Amino acid sequence: MTSRWRDAGVGLGVLVGLGALVAVPAVVSAALPSQGPPVTRPVDVGYGVRVDPPPGARLDVAESRPGTGEVVLRTGEGLRIRLSAVAYQGDPAPFTAHARHRLARDELLRPAGRPEPLRASGLRGEWGPLTGEQPACYAVLTGPEVAVTALVTPVPDCAALPAPVRAALTGLRLDPS
Repeated sequence: MTSRWRDAGVGLGVLVGLGALVAVPAVVSAALPSQGPPVTRPVDVGYGVRVDPPPGARLDVAESRPGTGEVVLRTGEGLRIRLSAVAYQGDPAPFTAHARHRLARDELLRPAGRPEPLRASGLRGEWGPLTGEQPACYAVLTGPEVAVTALVTPVPDCAALPAPVRAALTGLRLDPS
């Protein structure tokens, strides 16, 4: 009889241990803030790309890795601006097509109109509306050795994009390294 109680105790201990492995990280994650203080300086996206955040924007600390190619900003208007930079050399057209395909595949967003040309300091490309569960605006910009994809959600109409957010996209710059 004692071995049964011992086995039951060991089994219960294993279950409590596994439960702790699941519950403790979830509790810690919930307790930590997901957004930092308002960002007042340019943010290094990565690969030499910098963004001047809209006034009052906050860095999403859970999803951002400044300087490594992934930055997510949250604005006071409830918008999410995700900027992804990668090292890229070559013809911009294939990268732009790939970025649109990736947005359709991963985010379930489809182009909802003709893209318009977009220029930023050292970068050029296009931007336009996307439709899906959450309408969005995207921008794809390339430079001599870098490509940037920006996704702003939720935006029902790119023409209604707040001026500070539009300025952040057109103000992206490629700093010489």
